[in-house]
Amino acid sequence: MDKKEKMIHPSAIIHKNAILGNNVSVGPNSIVGKNVQIGENTIIEDNVRLDGNVNIGQDVYMHRCVTIGPPQHLSFKDYEHSTTIQSKTILREFVTIHGSTSETPTKIGENCYLMAFSHVGHDCNLGNNVILTNFVQLGGHVTVGKKAVIGGGTMVHQRTEIGKRAMVAAMIAIRSSVPPYSMVAETGKGIKIVSINRRGMSDDLNLRKNAVQAMKLLKIETNKKKLLEELSKLKTNESSSLKNFINSNTKYYKWD
Repeated sequence: MDKKEKMIHPSAIIHKNAILGNNVSVGPNSIVGKNVQIGENTIIEDNVRLDGNVNIGQDVYMHRCVTIGPPQHLSFKDYEHSTTIQSKTILREFVTIHGSTSETPTKIGENCYLMAFSHVGHDCNLGNNVILTNFVQLGGHVTVGKKAVIGGGTMVHQRTEIGKRAMVAAMIAIRSSVPPYSMVAETGKGIKIVSINRRGMSDDLNLRKNAVQAMKLLKIETNKKKLLEELSKLKTNESSSLKNFINSNTKYYKWD
């Protein structure tokens, strides 16, 4: 490995078996472990630590003090753990990501933005273009759909799902799953769906119309069997997404 070509700071510790692509930069005091692969043009600032089977895509930016390491789980006994960070994702200061407890890696999709001090627990799966605001904490086995946004300081219970394009308010505790396209916040009746999240839909009128149709059915129809039947009749990608969500989640937030 040519340290000049790779732009490696002299104080960085890179295991001889680590694989670094072209134009990778590793800052002062960062540690890159044995089974780490880093795609080209990725920037790793100072005091970053990467442990386990870590696969990092191209054009990823890791700010100072990011840590990717073993699962925070009582059963962990120094077995192999895996994490995948896909291309063009940005991890801000002090982000922590824990590797998997199974063969399927903890995964962060493409173009995600994880703000300072956010945490992704073991076995989580984040889709593309997800935003975690400062201090968001995801428990183990949480799934976050593409283009979802979670507000600062919010904690998400293990094994729940945040549906695609959902928006979750700041400073709340999410104990049930959040349907796709929904905006969830604290109300006088507890945490409820308060609106349809139209973020990013302004240029796609069909997406907006179909999402509104599907979410209105969720608001009107309380019988699960009938709701699934009505969603099937719509025959849109958005109704299918909501139908799949309902089939895979027994507990999810309802409309206020």
